Amino acid sequence: MHSANRPQKYVPQPPSAASSVVPQPPSAASSVVPQPPSAVLSFEAADLAAASHRSTSRQFRSLLLVAALAASTGFAQTAQSPKDAKQRTTAAQPDAIILNWNQRWSQNDDGARVYHERRHVLLNHERAYGEFVDPRITYDRQTQTVEVLVCRTKRRDGKYVELPAYARTEVSPGGTAGWPALASIQQIVMVMPAVEPGCILELEYKITTKPGVDAPLAGDIRLSDRYPVVARLIAIDMPRGRDVAPVIQNVADDHVQQTVSRGKSGGPATTFTFVDLAPSPDEPYATPWQQRAPRFAFSDAGDVEHWLRSERDSRAAQIDESPLISKLAAEWTKGMTTGEEKLRAIQEKLAATFNYLDVDARWPAPAPRRASEALQSNYGTAPEAAAVFAAVARAAGVSTQPAVLVWSAAWLDDAPHAGAVGAYLLAATRGSQTEFWHAQHGRIQRNARWNDAELLWLDGDAVQRQPWPAWINADDSLVSVAGDLAIAEDGNATGRVTLRQTGLFLNIEQLRTSDAQNARVRELVRRVWPDAEVASSSVRSLSPDAFEAEAQLKTSKPLPQTAASWRVALAADGPAWTDVSAPLQYARVEAPVRLPAAFTEKLDLHLRWPSKWALDARPLAVEKRGGPWGTVEQAVTVEPDGLGILRTTRVASRDLSAEDMKALREAVNSLRSEKARVTLLK
Repeated sequence: MHSANRPQKYVPQPPSAASSVVPQPPSAASSVVPQPPSAVLSFEAADLAAASHRSTSRQFRSLLLVAALAASTGFAQTAQSPKDAKQRTTAAQPDAIILNWNQRWSQNDDGARVYHERRHVLLNHERAYGEFVDPRITYDRQTQTVEVLVCRTKRRDGKYVELPAYARTEVSPGGTAGWPALASIQQIVMVMPAVEPGCILELEYKITTKPGVDAPLAGDIRLSDRYPVVARLIAIDMPRGRDVAPVIQNVADDHVQQTVSRGKSGGPATTFTFVDLAPSPDEPYATPWQQRAPRFAFSDAGDVEHWLRSERDSRAAQIDESPLISKLAAEWTKGMTTGEEKLRAIQEKLAATFNYLDVDARWPAPAPRRASEALQSNYGTAPEAAAVFAAVARAAGVSTQPAVLVWSAAWLDDAPHAGAVGAYLLAATRGSQTEFWHAQHGRIQRNARWNDAELLWLDGDAVQRQPWPAWINADDSLVSVAGDLAIAEDGNATGRVTLRQTGLFLNIEQLRTSDAQNARVRELVRRVWPDAEVASSSVRSLSPDAFEAEAQLKTSKPLPQTAASWRVALAADGPAWTDVSAPLQYARVEAPVRLPAAFTEKLDLHLRWPSKWALDARPLAVEKRGGPWGTVEQAVTVEPDGLGILRTTRVASRDLSAEDMKALREAVNSLRSEKARVTLLK
C-alpha cells in the first residue's frame, strides 16, 4: 500500500471489533508486532508496537529498546535512564532524539473534535534547546479550548520537574497582534524547567473544537524532523460518513505499520505507526520538505472538485454589498470602459491602501469576514482581500470567478487543503483567454515568483486547470549581455550593449510602461558594469517569450584608479545571480538544493583603451568546469588596445545534490572573485 516514491491514497477498510494489521512486504530484518485489540486507540499500545518494529539501521537499534522500555513503563523512574540511553548510543550521537511523537484526531459523540498530541524528546546537547524548550500551542479561543495534560522535564537523575505556573503564558502569535479580527488566535507558551543535557522533555495536550464549527479536517504532516525520530504515530478516529483520505509519501514499507479498528463513534479508527525516521536537515535553499521528507497528508474535504466548490461557496458568502463598496467602485473606475482597466485600477488602489495580513495557514484562524466588514476595517487575510477585490469589481460591473494558485510540491488532489494554496485569485475571462488577478500583486503570470504551480477554478461545476511549470530546461531561461566599452584618455568611457531576457528572468507585467522598461535596462547594466550609466535605451522587442533592448552607455566621472592604474571591474554577481537565490556563500550544505530554475547566463564583452596605454593586469580565464550541475567557463582574449571576455554559466538543473551545489558554488565563486573581474590599465 505504501510507496517511498509516489503518493498512495488510503482506501478505508470495514471496521472490526479487533484490530487488523494490513500485511506488509516480508523483510528479513524487520518484524511487525500487531497492536492489541482495542475499541479505542491507545497511544501507549502504539508506542510499544512502534518500538517493537525493529529497523535495519544499526544506529537506532539501541534507541528503539529505550523507547520500548519507556513506553511500557509510562516513563516511570524504573525505566531506563537518559544516562543509560546516552551510553547506548554512539559517540556521534545527535543533539536530540525524539523518542515518540503521537498525534490523534477524533470526534466526540456531541460533535466536538479533539486533537491530542504527545511528544517525548531526549536532549543530548545545548544546541537543540532552542527547538524544544519553549513549546507553543496555537488555538482559537472563540471556538477551541486547550487542556495541557503533561508538561514536565525528566532530569538525568530520574526525577521529574513539573512546569511551574509562572513558566506558562499566552501571547498573540506574530502577524496577528494589533488586528482585532485575529485577536482570538492565541499561543500558549511554556518554558520547560530544569533543562540539562540528558534530560527528557515530556509534553501532552488536547485541543477541543466545539460542536458546530464547520471547518474541514485536514493536515499536511512532516513525519521526520531535523533530529531522528524513533517512533511516530498518526491516528484518525472519525464517525461514519466522515471520510478521511490519507496520503503517505517518502516512507519505506518496512518503516510503517497500519492498523484499523472500530472507533469510539462506530467508524473506522485508523492508526499509522512509523519507526526509525532518519533526520532530514532544514536549510534555507533545500528542496520543499514534501518532496524529500516522510509525509502524511489527509483531508475530509473530498476530491478537488468538492474542495473547489466549497471554496467557491465560501467566497460567495463573503462577497456582499455596501455603500462604501459602491462608492469606491465608482470613484476608482470613473471613465473606464474595459474590464481590464477597471480591475487594474481597483487592484492598484487596494495595493496602496489595504493592509494585507499574512497568517500561517496551519493556525486555526476565525472564519473569513464579509468583504464589506474587511474593507471598512481596511485590513484582511488573503481570502478576505480576494473577497474585497471581487466585491468592488462586481460593483464596477466586472464579472470574475474565484480561483486559487496551488504549489505543485505541496498540492495533492486526494488530500486538498488550504496549506498548499499559494494565492487566492480572481479569474477574469476575456474571449478565449483567462487572466488571473491578485489583490496585492495585480495581474499575475508565470514568472520567477509564480511558477512550479497550478491554477484551479470552476467553470460551472467543471474543474479548470492551468499549469505554470517550473523552468527545468537551461535554454528556456536566458539572460545575455553583449557589448563594448571604449575608454578615453581622461578616464571616461562610452559604449553600447544589447540585452536579452527569457523565462525566469522575464516579467511582462512589470514591463508594461516605458519607465519600467528603462529601469530594467539600467538595472541589468549595473549588474555588468557598475561604473557605467545608461545614456539612452530602446526596446527591440517585448513579448511573452523575450525582452530585448539596446542601450548607449557613458560614465559620469573618470574610472576609479588603483595606485597609478585605471580600474575597470565587472559586477560580482552578474546579470543572473541577482535574480537566482542560491547558497553561494561558503556555508554548510547538507540537504539537496532547489534553485528557482535551470538557466543560462552569457556575457560577451569587449574593452577598448587608448593606444598609448598598457595592460597592467587582465582578468583570469576560468577553464571550463562541469558536472551534472552544468558548466562554467570564462575565456579572456587580449587584442591590440583591447581585450574580450566571453563568459558562460549554464545551470543544467534546478534540483542539485549537496555535492553538486558545492561544485557549482566553487565554480561560480571563481568568476565572482576580483581576479576574474578586474582589468588594470596604465
